[in-house]
Amino acid sequence: MGYRQTCSRSVDEKWEGQQVSNMAGWIVGVLIAGWLSLGMGGLGDTETVTKIPKPERSFQVELLDTDDVSFSLHDFSMDGLTMLPVKAGKANISLDFVEILEVRMYLQDDRVLAKVTFRKQSTSEFRVEPDLPFYGLTDWGKLRIQARDIRQIRFLGRADGPGEPDGRASPSEGADQGHSGEVSEEP
Repeated sequence: MGYRQTCSRSVDEKWEGQQVSNMAGWIVGVLIAGWLSLGMGGLGDTETVTKIPKPERSFQVELLDTDDVSFSLHDFSMDGLTMLPVKAGKANISLDFVEILEVRMYLQDDRVLAKVTFRKQSTSEFRVEPDLPFYGLTDWGKLRIQARDIRQIRFLGRADGPGEPDGRASPSEGADQGHSGEVSEEP
């Protein structure tokens, strides 16, 4: 074996070694990039609402969020319950949706101040946990929102009961009695 053959073999071995080293570097780089991108799916608030809890009673509400976007909802609930859990002093209180006309919420540090107007026209202030989840159905989808993101909830009445909380008959009740719900004038 001559000097020329030894040198060319040495150059070929170095060349092959560099190719393997470069390929290994690329493979390691791709694996690291893939591993780092696995956690990126959770960035942002894009969690899909696929289910909402079924409340024992169905309430219709108009909800206004802190971005001034209004939602007309039915089957409205606080995590499946039709009660608003609040605090007053050291007491925990559950306010029945039937008794509530309107709730205005104000984020204050780590709490939400809730000014509740009752159907009997009295008003009281309570505290609400900011991460309290509320659910409802729109005509076009399911909604989940936390108390911290709500500005106002107006309770329009029950959607499943024999009558509205303010004594008005529901549209389905009027239809059962042969009334269309429209006022007709007789000549």
